[in-house]
Amino acid sequence: MAKFFTLSTNESDASCLDYLIHWYTEANKNAGYAEGAIILIQNALELLYNWQVVEKTRMIIDGDADNLSASNKIRLLLSTVLFSDQIPKNLESLTAYVKKYTLKDGPAVFTDLRNALVHSQESKRKRLSSADVYTRSEAVTLGLTWIENVLLKLNYEGLYLDRNRQIIGVKPN
Repeated sequence: MAKFFTLSTNESDASCLDYLIHWYTEANKNAGYAEGAIILIQNALELLYNWQVVEKTRMIIDGDADNLSASNKIRLLLSTVLFSDQIPKNLESLTAYVKKYTLKDGPAVFTDLRNALVHSQESKRKRLSSADVYTRSEAVTLGLTWIENVLLKLNYEGLYLDRNRQIIGVKPN
């Protein structure tokens, strides 16, 4: 908790934490159903990317940070916490969606679903209609897992059991 307290004393960091915790909480409650949760989760992931990857670690700077696709931003964010961008085996509906549309990994499928919701051209609406309630629910689970892992990395050291029932080890930055 000491690191979170320290972060909360900086106005910019505190603002990021406020938004992150709010979006995470609303997504976890399924505010706006799975569709609303997916949108909130991607907002949180992109904020985490900008805050941690661009501002804090300066792994990418200036215009290069803006030119990455959302899925690449998420991949880079996950790599900073040494978390896999692959879809856990127990998320079978999401895995089937990935295979059906030959998507690369978790960030690709997550941004695909979010973009279909937000940028709803007819072709994207058709694709989205093939994502049943299980696929959307599993996307929420995956996105929440990513947020939890990044937030834990900020302040926690040790083992925990994540949403996908995988034991994860975390060492803080």
